[in-house]
Amino acid sequence: MKPIVTALLALAASATAASATTYRYMSTTNGVDATYLYDTRTDVFQLDFEVLDSVGVDGAWWVINDGPNPAKTGATQLAILYTDLMNVWAYEYTGGYRRSDPGASGTLLQYYGGVVSSSASGVGTTTYGLTLDLTDLNGASTAAMTTDPAQWKGMFFNQTLGTWLHPTIGAFNGCSAGDNTPTQLTCFDGSNWIGWDESNRTTTAVPLPGAFSLAAAPLAALGFGAWRRRRQNARAA
Repeated sequence: MKPIVTALLALAASATAASATTYRYMSTTNGVDATYLYDTRTDVFQLDFEVLDSVGVDGAWWVINDGPNPAKTGATQLAILYTDLMNVWAYEYTGGYRRSDPGASGTLLQYYGGVVSSSASGVGTTTYGLTLDLTDLNGASTAAMTTDPAQWKGMFFNQTLGTWLHPTIGAFNGCSAGDNTPTQLTCFDGSNWIGWDESNRTTTAVPLPGAFSLAAAPLAALGFGAWRRRRQNARAA
């Protein structure tokens, strides 16, 4: 390969990588298929997880960190999120799993109402999906509400990911009407869960659509130049 071609290919590859702001992680463990997406530019987070209907999942909880297992990072840095498969409550993770009463030792940081969707994804399986804008949760205003604002990370990842994802079974069996509202989550049992704990997992950079055109431009220019030289040679002959 000619040096100029090699250089342009390297330029195209570096342009694609540099412009990628969304990172993806996919995993299949312990009966749960999941895909995480996080855009570091917009603070938009997406999660889809698929479970067997026969398992009887009625909620989930998760923590996300940019590499290590969340339990190893210092509790007050991160947010822990809970869902009833319709709404999402975000609290500060203050250690332990806080399974029986998420709000007992912390302030509700963010509530996302009606953000979880569900769809049949196969014979006897359901996929739950949600999209969250983490701008406020990860921002300075939320950090001021936590016990360690200088170290506050909230929830994000980039080249590496550490996470818990725990779809739960019977999370609300002991709840009464009105226990959980947009301002509090007082009844949630996350002890009977499936899913996984993962740490230092490598993610995949997802280029922006514009990155492809940027990366292709040098190669397109090279191709046009070769075509023009061939045409000029043909005329000269």
